[in-house]
Amino acid sequence: MLDEDYANIVHTLLDFAKRNILDFKQKDNFFKVVMSLKEKTQKQKERFIMFYNLDKNNNEEYTLSKLAKYNNCTSSAVKFSITSVASKLANLKDDRKYILVQIYEQCIAKQNN
Repeated sequence: MLDEDYANIVHTLLDFAKRNILDFKQKDNFFKVVMSLKEKTQKQKERFIMFYNLDKNNNEEYTLSKLAKYNNCTSSAVKFSITSVASKLANLKDDRKYILVQIYEQCIAKQNN
C-alpha cells in the first residue's frame, strides 16, 4: 500500500469517526492505536480522542472551541494537538497501520450494505 493511499484512508477514517459511524469495537481499537503513540503527549491524545469521540464511555460531541474551553486554552492549541496526532497516524509504519485500515474497510463494507 502506498503511503499516499494510507494517508487518504486515515483522512476518511477521521471523517467516519467525526460522523459517529464507528461502532463500539472500532472506537475501542482506534482508541488503543491513538493511546499507543509514544511520541505524542497525553494531552494531545486526550484532545484528539475527545474531538473524534473515540472514548466509548463518553458520547458527548466536542468542537474545537468547546475543547479549548474545557482545556483552558485556545482553539488553535487544540487544533494543533489534533492535527499532530492525525499526522502521526497518517504516517504509521508498523502493524498499527493495519488496524486502522481494517476499521476503514469495515466502515466501507457497512456503508455498502
